[in-house]
Amino acid sequence: MGTGTTDILEWCNKAGLRTPEFIQDEDFLTILWRPESAHEKEQVREQVREHEREYVPYQVKRLILAIRGDTKTREEILSILRLKGRRNFIENYTAPAIADGYVAMLYPDNPK
Repeated sequence: MGTGTTDILEWCNKAGLRTPEFIQDEDFLTILWRPESAHEKEQVREQVREHEREYVPYQVKRLILAIRGDTKTREEILSILRLKGRRNFIENYTAPAIADGYVAMLYPDNPK
């Protein structure tokens, strides 16, 4: 059994759902049971929200490691990350990191 299977079992158990069924015939089949009550549905929604809050994109992690709690210019960070494209850097690194509160601009009124 791979780790994905044990993760599915754990998540279903935490959400109070019925244990999934795994069937191996000619093909591998997984049956996941939906929540039956409004309470169960809300539990599942909260689990999803919690998982989404814990997820940090790879690019944001790289940015945080490059900054290391210090104040750095965009050029310094681009150099550390060995990136050249400013647009890519803003869209995939700084914008998500700022939106999620991991980093802040030193002069937000003057983004240059």
